[in-house]
Amino acid sequence: ISKNQQSEKIRFHDKQGKLVCSKVLVNGSYETTYYIYDNLGRLIFTIPPKATLHLTSGSLTTLQVANIAENLCSYQKYDLKGRIYQKHTAGQKGSEYIVYDRKSRPVLVQTPLLAEQNKFMFNLYDEFDRVTVTGLYPGGTSPIGWQQICDDPQSNLPSFMNNPNYLDYYIAFMNGEGQYPLSLALAEILVYNYYDNYAHSPGVQFSIPAYGQN
Repeated sequence: ISKNQQSEKIRFHDKQGKLVCSKVLVNGSYETTYYIYDNLGRLIFTIPPKATLHLTSGSLTTLQVANIAENLCSYQKYDLKGRIYQKHTAGQKGSEYIVYDRKSRPVLVQTPLLAEQNKFMFNLYDEFDRVTVTGLYPGGTSPIGWQQICDDPQSNLPSFMNNPNYLDYYIAFMNGEGQYPLSLALAEILVYNYYDNYAHSPGVQFSIPAYGQN
């Protein structure tokens, strides 16, 4: 419990130390937020005060509960590798989806706004996992479909797409790390990120005196 002149906060934790409930005293009554975890201790659901108020107001139908969850709560879903592939923010229409390559780097992201435009944001990387190229790619394939492609391109893509002119060459076949394509079929390239190195820097020479010497 923490108190000051303006507010009072009460926090509840489980045996593992994870926050499961917080209460904030506002105008004489508590606003309560609940945090729900899965069996692996990962946060999967956040129920803010407004949703809590509706859920405790009386008997609700399954549809009403679903509407409260979609409109007033935040949640996230994990794949079998423990990566977040879907994120929903309270009050947001739709969810954000993330597709990973075989090195578990996010290569495609589709926000609700991009979904309305039937597009994905893509990222290409270098061998140090730094983003080199960012752009937009048209939809047509679902996020789940893209993840299947990235997991097993040999089974899900024709071999001709293993070509530097196609986005699949970089994010699915995992070729071309660090390359900067001038264009990609159907894609709109927005950003190139270039990184310096010390390959052409003059060497800095210094010596460390031996022990006992000044």
